[in-house]
Amino acid sequence: FQELDLSKEAFFFNDTPKEEEWFKAVTESLHPGAKYAKGNKGGVAIRFQFHNSTVCVVNAHLAAHPEEYERRNQEVRDICARMQFHPLEPGCPLLAIKEHDVVLWLGDLNYRLEEQDMERVKKLIQTQDFQALHQHDQVPKEFSQSCSCALGAGQRRLLGISCRATAASKLPA
Repeated sequence: FQELDLSKEAFFFNDTPKEEEWFKAVTESLHPGAKYAKGNKGGVAIRFQFHNSTVCVVNAHLAAHPEEYERRNQEVRDICARMQFHPLEPGCPLLAIKEHDVVLWLGDLNYRLEEQDMERVKKLIQTQDFQALHQHDQVPKEFSQSCSCALGAGQRRLLGISCRATAASKLPA
């Protein structure tokens, strides 16, 4: 993935000789027993250690539409329940997303600003009143109340949140 295909075929015909090579490289690196998302929703993640902190970066595409926040929450819980990492030290148990010090979520998460008039939002942005916008942001509310296991251990400690497993977050075997 270190080189881009900038040929005219890739731009004009959506056809690149690299596509098959990239597809093969990705599919051969996937764990054969893993369950992957259906359709175009799901997530991928990487983990690394930075000094004394473990960091997990999750890129996800979650359900759209403002009223679908419960579905988004379930998708976050599903990603958290299914995603496990092999530790660097042999013989140690697999690591879950919640076991990292810091977890960064990126991508098309589709969470919204709740109950806000578009003109009011534009005015708050124009006046750089981001604190007022943050009060209506679904992400911190949903992640701290419904999806606390999507946060890292260090983040939960800072917010005073315990990571609770719920029946909704448990997946069938």
